[in-house]
Amino acid sequence: MKSSYNRIIAALLLSLMLPAAVCGADRRAAVIDSLRHSLESAASARDSLGILYDIFDLSVGENRRAAVRDVYDAAVSAGDTVAQIDAIKYQANLSFNAPMYLERLSELIEKYPDSPKAREVALFIRLLRFDNTLREKEDDIDSETLGKLICDYTVSPPDSYFDRIDVLYRICSCLGSTSRGELYKYYTRQLERLVAESPLVDGSLRHLVYTRMAPVFTAHGMAGAAIRIDRNMLNIIDSLSATYAESGRKYRTLSTNRYSCYSRLLANYDSLSRNEVEQYYRAVLDLAEDDNQVKANMDYNPVPQAYYNMAVGNYPEAVEYARRAIATGRNAKYHKKLYHVLYEAAAASGDRQTQFEAAVELYKFYTSKSEHITLERARENSIISVIGELRARSAELERMSRYKLLSAYRVVIGIVALALIALVIALVWQRRAIRRRDAEAAAMRTRLSKLTKENEELTEARKADAEQLEKVRAGDKTKSDFVNNMCHEVQTPLAAISEYTRLIVDCIADAKRPYLDRFANIVDLNARLVQTIVNDVLDMASLEHGNMAIRLEPSSVHNMCLLALDNVFENEESYKPGIKVLFNTAKLPDVSVLTDSQRVVQVLINLLKNAEKFTDSGTITLDYKVEPDAGRIVFSVTDTGIGIPNGQEEAIFNRFRQLDINAGGCGLGLYISRLIATLLNAIVKVDTSYRKGARFLFILPL
Repeated sequence: MKSSYNRIIAALLLSLMLPAAVCGADRRAAVIDSLRHSLESAASARDSLGILYDIFDLSVGENRRAAVRDVYDAAVSAGDTVAQIDAIKYQANLSFNAPMYLERLSELIEKYPDSPKAREVALFIRLLRFDNTLREKEDDIDSETLGKLICDYTVSPPDSYFDRIDVLYRICSCLGSTSRGELYKYYTRQLERLVAESPLVDGSLRHLVYTRMAPVFTAHGMAGAAIRIDRNMLNIIDSLSATYAESGRKYRTLSTNRYSCYSRLLANYDSLSRNEVEQYYRAVLDLAEDDNQVKANMDYNPVPQAYYNMAVGNYPEAVEYARRAIATGRNAKYHKKLYHVLYEAAAASGDRQTQFEAAVELYKFYTSKSEHITLERARENSIISVIGELRARSAELERMSRYKLLSAYRVVIGIVALALIALVIALVWQRRAIRRRDAEAAAMRTRLSKLTKENEELTEARKADAEQLEKVRAGDKTKSDFVNNMCHEVQTPLAAISEYTRLIVDCIADAKRPYLDRFANIVDLNARLVQTIVNDVLDMASLEHGNMAIRLEPSSVHNMCLLALDNVFENEESYKPGIKVLFNTAKLPDVSVLTDSQRVVQVLINLLKNAEKFTDSGTITLDYKVEPDAGRIVFSVTDTGIGIPNGQEEAIFNRFRQLDINAGGCGLGLYISRLIATLLNAIVKVDTSYRKGARFLFILPL
């Protein structure tokens, strides 16, 4: 017993003397040995689980595979289901290119009880397996199969967000293997938004999707999207680091993940401010100082140094680092960017030979790219043609189905009409018979009979009123059901109009495209306006009938705000050129609240759209303030628009109420926002103290 106690003390002292980010091979091995000694005195499997996690976090190469299997075995012995699922996820990540092993892990995860985390890890493994299959059958992907996959998703997307992510990921992967044109960019943006909107509980799916898409967006010149993805990745890493720290995993630093994010951010240096470039490069240097693995990577493959020196104007250094980064052979997807850096830095520093060499490589790249783009367009046109044929068939089938349904409706309506006529005749005959009997008995009855008659007439009147009221209610319900059905029916044609319009424009020759593109944008804008009205009517019906469910779960305030901004503004810019969009002007840190994030985002979107509608110039600001003493968080949407007249602060929340009938919309946004707030035990109101425009407050309990 005494020797075991001494071993534990020795292990603790050794771990305290070594830094949290143990990087050297000898020091890493020493800590692992001390941890293995401490395992001998662990009282139970649960006690040994934390030690095995530390061994796994410190291990490298093949040792990590053995270490994570030990973690899984200990989690099984301890009955810790969450740790078992995490261990399965780690094994899948380490074996991403081993199809047979991934298949066994997929079968294993399916045996666990259904939960959001288990479903997410199962989908993560399923996507890794699909990547392996795609690499083996990349040449077998035909336009008809891919077109059918896209058409099925567009016409009838799955109900579960897990299934939608699955199908969209497959579409993007197939398009990325055959063509990286406009269709590919369109569906990758859809996948990004779906992943951002989905209430995922584990970081594995977002990490997989984001790491696949960020380099693609950078390569296609979509710097804003690439920067947004990597910033979201850093938020995820921060959240994971905090979780690991709280659970005692002090060696799980995620340094290499942070390094990859910062390196990708610096690749878009020409879209970053000078302060942001300095901040990200300083973060890279700090990581290299704390982690020898990161430092070795930077020394061998100096991509961050090349981008940083180019951004700050150190052109000779940028030339040297860019040459070294290209020579490693590990940056194929960034070669175009690196050759641009090499060319521009050589031109600025007067190195004509290097400038010429870079120009030759860029010429080769663009020549090859031009041929590739021609092939991509041919493939996309083939896919679009298949989609058009499939949709035409689907439309014809739908038309025939509607015709049959309409015929059935006519028969039912005829039967109901005959039944109503018969009922009316019976009621009329009955009322006449009652009156005739009352008239014959009137002369013979006493005063008591008269009072009885009056009482009967009163009862009959009440009964008639009740029947009339019931008919009114039934009519109102029929009207509501009709409106809801029509709204649902309108959604699919609207989506088809927008998409077909865009497809038509994309197939037009370049010389005519600008002319038709303006009309396509008008069609798309009006379709989205009608879609907004339809969604408002549907939401109003669900809220008024109590059919809208609330799902409470921990949600990031930053993510909810950014999602609302992305839905209303393109790259945080309004379509009105005179408006500037601001967020979190006080630079408050992100917080997590227990709420229904989808409904919170819906309220914020309605408030932001309202602000944009009534603001022609100035600013629209989305802020939040946490008030822990009051147990609430206060969102505010402030604009410099026309403001709200005195006495109308509550009237604007009425259904179909519009202060300016020329402003567009149907007057449901604020009404729906207040209904959703009531479901969340929250408050939506106007800040009457603000008079430079309008300010709406959304007060949500913590």
